[in-house]
Parts: sequence; C-alpha cells; structure tokens
Amino acid sequence: MRLLPRIRALFNRPFVGRLLGWGLAALGILLIHRLGFLIANYEGAHVEHWVQVLVQSLRGLQFDMATIPLLLLPFVLLLPIYLLQPGRRLRLALAVGEGLQVMYVGILNMVLLASTFNFAYNNKHLGWEFWAYLNDFWKLMAGVWEQSMLLAVAYFAILPLFACLAFWIARRSYYRHTTEHRAKASRRWSAFAGALLLLIALLVFMLRGGLRESPLRPPDAMIYQSAYLNNIPLNGLYTIAYDLSDSDEFVEFYPPVANLAFVQNLLDRPTAFSVPGYPLMRYMPARQPFGLERPNIVLIVLESFTGKFLEAHGGDPNVAPNLNRFIGQGLFFERFVASGGRSANGLFCMLAGLPDRAGRTILRSNQIQNRWGGLAGLLKAKGYHTIFAHGGDLAFDNLDRVLPHLGFETSAGSEYMDRTGRYHNRLAWGYDDADLFDMAEHLASASERPFFQVIFTSNTHHPYTIPNDSFAFFDESIPEARFLNSYRYTDHVLGNFVDRMRTRPEFQNTVYVFVADHAHHTNLNYLEDRIIPFLLYAPGKITAQNVSELASQLDVLPTVLALAGGNSYYAAMGEDLTDPASRPDHAFYAGGSNTDLIGWIEGDYLLVESLSIRRSFLLTADQAAQRDLSAERPEIHAGLLAKAQNFYQFARFLERENRIWPTPAEYAVLVGRAE
Repeated sequence: MRLLPRIRALFNRPFVGRLLGWGLAALGILLIHRLGFLIANYEGAHVEHWVQVLVQSLRGLQFDMATIPLLLLPFVLLLPIYLLQPGRRLRLALAVGEGLQVMYVGILNMVLLASTFNFAYNNKHLGWEFWAYLNDFWKLMAGVWEQSMLLAVAYFAILPLFACLAFWIARRSYYRHTTEHRAKASRRWSAFAGALLLLIALLVFMLRGGLRESPLRPPDAMIYQSAYLNNIPLNGLYTIAYDLSDSDEFVEFYPPVANLAFVQNLLDRPTAFSVPGYPLMRYMPARQPFGLERPNIVLIVLESFTGKFLEAHGGDPNVAPNLNRFIGQGLFFERFVASGGRSANGLFCMLAGLPDRAGRTILRSNQIQNRWGGLAGLLKAKGYHTIFAHGGDLAFDNLDRVLPHLGFETSAGSEYMDRTGRYHNRLAWGYDDADLFDMAEHLASASERPFFQVIFTSNTHHPYTIPNDSFAFFDESIPEARFLNSYRYTDHVLGNFVDRMRTRPEFQNTVYVFVADHAHHTNLNYLEDRIIPFLLYAPGKITAQNVSELASQLDVLPTVLALAGGNSYYAAMGEDLTDPASRPDHAFYAGGSNTDLIGWIEGDYLLVESLSIRRSFLLTADQAAQRDLSAERPEIHAGLLAKAQNFYQFARFLERENRIWPTPAEYAVLVGRAE
C-alpha cells in the first residue's frame, strides 16, 4: 500500500508533469508532419482506397512512440536537476537546458520537413544519406530554391521561430523553477533512483515499439505495394536513427562453405575459381570481341535514366530521340537491371563488380578501404589511361578518395572545372551536362594511350534542370514534365557529343557504353524501378541487335574487361555480355538507401525480400505491381529466395573479410604463375 502514495508523489513532481507535456508536444509535432506528408505526396500515389491511408496513419502511432524519446533527449538529460532540485544556483542551467530542448526540436523539425521533401523524388524517407546530404546542405538548398523560393524561405524560417520560442520558454522556466524549488526542495536520492529506473524502462518500451518479440523496424511498415502507403507510418527521425546500425547487412543465411559452393556454381564452373583464399577471382582468357583491338572505351553513366521512357520499352520517342537512334545502331539489352537504388550503389557495382549494401553504401563505410580489383585498376594495368569525369563535387559519396583507390588516374569534377575558368553554367549539383561533355572531350583528347573514360551526368538529378525554357519540350500539364524535359535535354547533349566524336579519327576504334546509375524512382512499379538502358555502341564494328536475356550492372566490369582484351584475372559477380554463351539471364539487386531490400529477377518472376524482418514476396516480372504469388508458386518463391540470399551473403562476407582481391605481393606471384 505504501507504493501507491510514492507513485502519486512521483507524478506530482514538476519534472513528470513537464515530461508529459513535452511528450504530448512531440507527438503533436510528429502528427503534423505526417499530415504534411499525406498531403504533399498524395498526388500520383498508388492508393486503392482511403482506408489504406487511415490504417497506415494509425500504424504510424507505433513509430511515433519510438521516435518521441529522440525528440526529448535533452529534456531527459535534465532529470538529475529536476529530481534532486539543488536550489536556486542551478535554476539558470535548468532554464538554459529547456531552451536548448526547444532549439533541438526546431532542428529536428527541419529534418522531418526535409524527409517529406525527400520522398517526392526518392520515394522514401531520409536514411543514412541524411549524413551525406548534410555535407552538401547548401547544394541541396540551391535545388530547393530553384524549385520553390517560398519553400526555401519557409524552411529557413523554422529556426528563427524556434529560437524566439526557446528564449520565451527559458525565461519563463527561470522564474517558475525559483518558486518551485523553494516550495518543494528535496534531496532524496531514493526518489531519484526510482524515477531513473522507471524512465529507462519507459524509454526501452517506447523504442522497441511496445510489447513485441523483436524491436520495431522500418520494414514493419511495409504491408502494401505502394511506396507512398509504406512510408506513411514512418518519419525521417526514426529512419535516420535506425540507420546507425549496419548489423543486418551481414546476415548468415547459410553455412559459409555451402554458400560459397552455391554462388560459384551459379556464376561459373567451380574449377574456374582457382585462387586460394579469394573465392571470387577467376581468369578471363584473351578476347577480341567484335574484332576490336585495344579500343578506347567510354562508359557514359546517365543519372536517373529510367528505362521505361525509351522507345524500345514503349515510351514516347520524343523523350530521348538520340539514345533511341543509337539503340537502333548498337547492341541493346532490353532487360538490364540496376543493381542498387542510388548513384553510389550503381557506380560501385559497375566499377568494383560486387553488389553494394541494401543499407549504407560501402562508399561511406570503413570497408571501402578493402582491396577491390576495380575495373579502372584492371584496365590501367593493361596500359589504359583511366579517367573519371563528373560535373558535380567528387567529395560527395567520398568519390574523390574512392576513385583513385579503384584505379582512376585522372578524376575531374566541379572543382577541376572551376580551376579551368572555361565553364560558367553551374547547377545545384554541379555543372551543366553540356559543360561536362566538353570537359570529358578535352580530357580524352589529351591522352596519349588508349583510354577508359567514365562520364557521369547530372542534369537529370533532382531538381531536374534545363538551361532555359527553350528546352522545355513537355508542357507542365504533363505528369513528370520537369523530369522528362531534363531527360530530353541530357539526351540532346549526348547526341551532340557523339556526333562530334564521329568527326574524330579515334571514333573508329572507340566503344561507347551507355548505362544509367539507377531509375528515377517516381511512380514506378518494382520492375520499372529496376530497368535501365544498357547499350554497346560502335557503328561498323558492333552489329545492331536487341538482346532479351536479363543482365545487370554487375555484368559491366567483366564486359568492359572483355572489350579491353581480357587476358586478366578479375573478381566480379557478373558475366561477360559480349559472349552470348555466358549471358546470365538473371539479375540480383539490393535496394540501397536503407531500404533493407534485396531481390532476384529470373524468367517471368521478380522476388523481393526485407533483410531485417525476413519477409519476402513473389511477383510476375511482366506485371510487377500485381499481388503476391508466394503461396501459389512456393517452389519458385523458395528457389529465387535462396539465390538472392546466397548472392547477398557471399558479397557481404567477402567484403567483411577483405577476401576479394589479393595483396600486391600475392598478385605478383599469381600473375607470374599465369604467365
């Protein structure tokens, strides 16, 4: 019976009353942001009935409960001062602490608003990329300003408003606590200890999402096929905090020995992998596909070039007339799959030969320092001059440090373009694509050796920029007109570049490889969000043909290596697409950007699995938005799931153990043995 009076006395304390008040305020903030998310992103969303929106909104209360402790962190740290009530000397510290709590909430409001804005072009709340975006905050805000000055002004107004509120609350708190300390002074350590234990228990309960067998995770919101519906319960604070852990990336689905044998059999004959300690390494004999001897190779990575807009996929021929023209003259892969969801994922897959993580990209992890046997390094060893050209800041995603590590001798971005004084058309993410191709042309022309050059475009990155309204081919009344206009503009620049190259003598011994980094993610079903262009283009050398077999970005490294003559060891989880006999006709992908999704596409089916909650579903590949077929096709579901899990486990464990490429001394012995 003595327990009840103590509990009642505890809740009568000023700290508890204000904790409840702040908790309700935090809940109100999260509900307001959810309402803003619902309204801002409703247009174009896949919603069959308003009840789905209501169900997901109610599910959001569980995620709100797990987020409230993040909003109240500074306030909770004031617990000792509140409960021990040491008198007037520290009342200023208490008032300042409450003021800082207000400012902290103001900053988190900016993060929540940014997460709602992020969904509009990335189809997800902010995750780990928040830290990357924080490093490029002013570039992002330049894009917001270009799209809407009113939105940018409103965004920056949040902090001054909360600063005023913080001053008012701190001042009010200073005088209020003086009276309360005089009236209710107490130094009972037992009360402090009891309250602390109760608070810890409450926080654990909330962070876990209530009484659950396992802690709450973002994929727990994934119950529909619609990205809009699945993101309604979530908020940017929760998804960013969740992303602090990468533990789910290294799941052991199968015993390591069985996993190794499974993947080696899937990729090649097990005897092809003959390098002890490095189970992905194999040897490519000398090749000369299409009769080309040591050709220049230009890999053009087109930012967000979704495949569905190409004429070959039934798209409007006016969106990309030049790329459509080139497709009719080259070797085009109709079912080519992006192996990730962000630029970092696509670049890593193509240049390193392994799938990137489903969460935080390897480019921003300690493992990027591993030995990779990158494509540029392989070609550099064959005498190629290796060049990477991009109109943006190479510090983004650590490219300035990663590219040399992967074997690039020359890496040129916006900083290099600044120094030349030649270029002046700056965009939110760097220089205009016309300037980029001009720079790339000059870099290649200065090479005295065969060159391998990567050109990575920017205009089709949000906010989808064109130089002026004369390039606005599609009217604003057309859905996604802004993106389509930027797509058409980059295609225009691409056409001019290739037509200029035709006049140069080296054109006859150059292969152009056109590929995208990923799709643009908006209003796409699961399959459309994976399909991107892939074209090998060398008129007069490569016969025009459309290939229907499945392939992916993982196949880029061995394909380009074959174009460069082969005769080299390599480590890649892909195949040489220049050889019809080795084309895989399947594709693995990892969602990227903290989606926790991996998948497998083969035949008429597409499989998707969430790593963290081990939930998977099976779709037909020709209509990827339809219902889950797992129960109707259990054998197919189990087979594709095993392939996806084995593939991902193999990549992550080789990454973790740094067993992809040998040391220089080991490689020297290996090459000597091969010779």
